[in-house]
Amino acid sequence: MTAKRDSFLADIRALKVRLQADSKIPNLPPSQDKPWKPQSERVKANRSSGAQPGHVGKALEMSPQPDEVIILPVTGHCGCGQT
Repeated sequence: MTAKRDSFLADIRALKVRLQADSKIPNLPPSQDKPWKPQSERVKANRSSGAQPGHVGKALEMSPQPDEVIILPVTGHCGCGQT
């Protein structure tokens, strides 16, 4: 009975040591951890993301007289519960 207890206590000690380690990668020792959070090396530009002012967009325009009109029936239910 005491051998089992000693085994459990040893397992608990080993788990406590692992919890105290701050390493995110299991195969690196905690001494390899950086004391700071690495920041991105990307340099922020002075422009906003996406299309820039003055950019001419390109899109398909609707035809005033289409070759064919296909009417699709509504099937199923919407989220509000009506059919």
